[in-house]
Amino acid sequence: MPLGAFAPLPLRLGGSAEGGITSVQHARLAVDLAACRRTLPLARWSFTQDEDSPFSVTINSYGGQNGAGVAYAPDTITVNAFGDVSFQWSNASWTDDYGISAPIAVRHAMAKTNSYPPDAGWAMVEPIARGVRVRFVLIAPQDAIVAVRIW
Repeated sequence: MPLGAFAPLPLRLGGSAEGGITSVQHARLAVDLAACRRTLPLARWSFTQDEDSPFSVTINSYGGQNGAGVAYAPDTITVNAFGDVSFQWSNASWTDDYGISAPIAVRHAMAKTNSYPPDAGWAMVEPIARGVRVRFVLIAPQDAIVAVRIW
């Protein structure tokens, strides 16, 4: 298999271990990479809501299929109440580095808190237009980090 530890990179078409991979292997590799990307989450991020100033929400980290870093995170954050925050993107679609755009359609989402003890908080996510609405409850008064994943 030419994809072992000593494989020549970048992968070249050729059909032998020294010359590269066959066109069938190349097509299979491309299909497998496309399938992996389709099953990855659209985005994942973590945020905190300060208990002293409840209308202050900070996104700590962000990674998504539109990019990595807080600059790619949802740009419209609406605080409905303490423990009830909506995240939305202003654009209705994402455009990647190759100029291919796809509409934002959140079908499934999950959230969890890193409260201490672990059962001292819970979170629930609801997909909305161009984003999600996150509701969380903390039993003990603390500033917990809430992690969100969307598909």
